[in-house]
Amino acid sequence: MIRRPPRSTLFPYTTLFRSQEVAKQIVEAFGCQPDITLDCTGTEAAAQTAIYAAAPGGVVEIVGMPHKHANLPILEIVLKELNVIGCLRFVHCFSIALDLMSSGKVDIKPLMTHKFKLHDAEKAFHTSLTGNDGSIKVSLSLIDS
Repeated sequence: MIRRPPRSTLFPYTTLFRSQEVAKQIVEAFGCQPDITLDCTGTEAAAQTAIYAAAPGGVVEIVGMPHKHANLPILEIVLKELNVIGCLRFVHCFSIALDLMSSGKVDIKPLMTHKFKLHDAEKAFHTSLTGNDGSIKVSLSLIDS
């Protein structure tokens, strides 16, 4: 059985914490270590966080990585016997993700936490950068209507 957080549980990632501290907060918010963790940011810190948060025997998928080499906690991977899967951004994934969203099998609406009009672009970028008000996905409408 795959352990999953309640549908209403959303965790705003913030870069103000170290990877292990963020992983502890994720586990606390979910009430367990997830069997499957995804890093879809392409950052070293998020990949580390996904590894630290994953349950023993779990799967960690790292989608994209901007650098040739990354500092990942290999001992954590080995001791927890994690299966780490790498995926180059958007290759073979983008169409699958669109199909899942358009079919309704994956509901992304809870992730769309903030929407700003074009004239509030500076505030939108600040909200996205700081994670204020629990922002996860901040969108900017190019039409001020």
